[in-house]
Amino acid sequence: PQLFKQWRLFSDRTGAGTRLAEQLTRLGQEVITVQKAAAYTASADRHFTLDPQQPTHFAQLLHALQPTDETPSSPIGIVYGWPVDESAEQPSTLDGLPQATLAASTSVLHLVQALAAANQPCKLWVITRGAQPVVDSALQPPTLLSLQQSALWGMGRGIDL
Repeated sequence: PQLFKQWRLFSDRTGAGTRLAEQLTRLGQEVITVQKAAAYTASADRHFTLDPQQPTHFAQLLHALQPTDETPSSPIGIVYGWPVDESAEQPSTLDGLPQATLAASTSVLHLVQALAAANQPCKLWVITRGAQPVVDSALQPPTLLSLQQSALWGMGRGIDL
């Protein structure tokens, strides 16, 4: 697979994003991590937090990471792993599904809008859990699907970055 020189990892709380960051760092890639929080913060070690419901936070992040004369522009890889956390937060009834689906997809929309405004060349991967059936054999029953994750997977297929 193509490796980019720079990666932006929107890390989940399960630890998968942390493990991916470690692997990419071992391969000599520059990794910047972003985690969910109530406020936008930036640390000296290139770790950021932002509120996924605030579109201005995504714009702030991309502005802070804009290339300079010392760091010329190059394509970046973006792994958006936050939906993995949201898969554990399934609505308990169908009545809650529209709101849960909207909450899951809004942050992806904010990111895509900020990327389009920044005009930064990138490749975006949206990580989901339970969006598509996975069956190893005819003997294994299919896993339960997450309707909110399936909607997000469909949205990701429609994004051409």
